Amino acid sequence: MRKRYFLPVIIILLNLAFIWGNSVFNQEQSHQISTMFRGFLSKFFDLKGGADALSDHFIRKAAHVFEYFVLGILLTSFFGRLKLKNCLVIFFAAVPVAAIDETIQIFTERGPAVKDVMIDICGYALGFMIVMLIKRYIGKKNKNLNYNKTE
Repeated sequence: MRKRYFLPVIIILLNLAFIWGNSVFNQEQSHQISTMFRGFLSKFFDLKGGADALSDHFIRKAAHVFEYFVLGILLTSFFGRLKLKNCLVIFFAAVPVAAIDETIQIFTERGPAVKDVMIDICGYALGFMIVMLIKRYIGKKNKNLNYNKTE
């Protein structure tokens, strides 16, 4: 492996360990983490209705979106090129990751859900699209700068 890929691969593997590590928790442990995080959020944001305004269900689904949003940003930042083939490979990388995530939950008695896979892919797609738009904007800006230099 080339040196330039070493750090990105390590960062992505840590992100995958975080995602899949959260799936190892059973239902009670997951509930405790959601409750703790809900309390944390209520201290920093003026939530109408206090900590009860956010349900555990909402917290867990938002966590799914966020975990995969970060994965989409990482994979697209490190390996995404503005070519269709590369975009498709990077975009569809989320599907097996999400499938493994839900498969792990079979063994933790939480139960997998196709809905969670879809939520994961939506979070991933958001991260993917943001990075691709930024890359496209930077690419156009660089082309304009190079074009202006040759005049």
